[in-house]
This record gives sequence, C-alpha cells and structure tokens, in this order.
Amino acid sequence: MKIVMQHGHVVDRKDIESFVEKAPKAWRKAFQTIIVYTAVKDPFQITYHPKENLLGVHISRKYAGSASEVIEEIAVASQSIEAYGHIPDKLPKQRDSDYRKQWIEIRG
Repeated sequence: MKIVMQHGHVVDRKDIESFVEKAPKAWRKAFQTIIVYTAVKDPFQITYHPKENLLGVHISRKYAGSASEVIEEIAVASQSIEAYGHIPDKLPKQRDSDYRKQWIEIRG
C-alpha cells in the first residue's frame, strides 16, 4: 500500500498506516494508494478512483474534526467500496452504523 501525504493538518502518516495495518484486506483490495490532499471545496471528503486504484482523502484547513474521525470515515468508505464498488452519496443509516461498529471493534 502506497501512502502519499500532501496535507498533514489533521492526520499524519502514522494514522493512515495504523488504518492499513488494522483494516481487513477485503476493505483495501480496491485501492493500492491513499493520498491525503488539501481540500479546496468541502472541509472533508473522501473520493475513490477505481481506474487509478486510489482513495483520496481531502481535508481543508477549516476541518475541525479529529484524526480518529477521519480514520473512521476512511473505514466506512472502504467498506462501502467493498460492498458497492464505489462510495455511495448516502448510505442507509443502518449500514452506516454497522460499518462504524465494525471499525470500532477492529481498532480496539
């Protein structure tokens, strides 16, 4: 797994590496690279680019969340990609809740 840090305001390389180590391989099989960018529009967004096998994490300087919140969102996005083949605009509430619970159990 390749990790590129173009922005380190909220998360650092260790945070991303920790996710990669803990997350099941099935969650990560759709992408080979995680890039943390500086967001231009939204304070926080995760994008998936299947042709490039890339997960983009876009964080602006205005984002007020924590590193653990970012990693949890990466975990939810990864599970969504595994289930749907993309990141849906809106997950059903129960599915979102289930994904978050799975990540909490895994991270310990």
